[in-house]
Amino acid sequence: MKTEVMNTFRGTVLRLPTGSLVCSRWRKSGVTQKRSEQGLTLLETLVGILVISLVLAASAPPILLAAATRIQNQRAEQAMQIAQREIDRVRLIVEREDTVNDDLPPVDTSITNPNNLKNVGAPTAICTTSCTVTQARQEGDFLIQVFREPGVKETDIRSPDPTPNTEDQVIAFRMGVRVYSLAAINTLTSGGTLEKEAASLQMTGGPGQQTNRPLAVLYADFARGDLTLSLEGYKKFLNK
Repeated sequence: MKTEVMNTFRGTVLRLPTGSLVCSRWRKSGVTQKRSEQGLTLLETLVGILVISLVLAASAPPILLAAATRIQNQRAEQAMQIAQREIDRVRLIVEREDTVNDDLPPVDTSITNPNNLKNVGAPTAICTTSCTVTQARQEGDFLIQVFREPGVKETDIRSPDPTPNTEDQVIAFRMGVRVYSLAAINTLTSGGTLEKEAASLQMTGGPGQQTNRPLAVLYADFARGDLTLSLEGYKKFLNK
């Protein structure tokens, strides 16, 4: 077995016998290289598809749950903005110094203590104008219930009325706002009943408690400071 060495202009070429160990290893590495270049087999491809499918199936429910929760939080934020807008509307009326009964939210005469205003019943019907305490008006995808307690009037401080030529002004009062979602509107129109406690905002894949509970509930106190009996009236309101 001979080994020939040839000198070329690029270097030295070593010719090995056909049956040598180096030649055999070179051939085996060539076979392995060719096999690796053939790509994945059909079985390997199917296994890969199966693994990807399992990963997607496991991650889909949390993603959908997070999306539903985010939508619910966005609606709750919108409901809170609507409730705050109603509070600001009444505050503007008070600042205009014209707190006659027709300008204020409907009153529940059964509430004698402002702290019991939360006991006002949930709405039982939808109204358009001149809503009562147990009615609510629809605004887009929301249902708005506005109410108040009688408060303290001028005639509650002195009798007869110190300003007989004007309407009996309300000196101080407390009002409340409840804002329900579209799901609650469907519940009411289909004969269901609504509740007055605020919905619990938690991770859920469906409407959850917003089908019968308000997304936002706000209460606020108002007092006039421009009337002769304002101070006495506000003290009486605080002591109710």
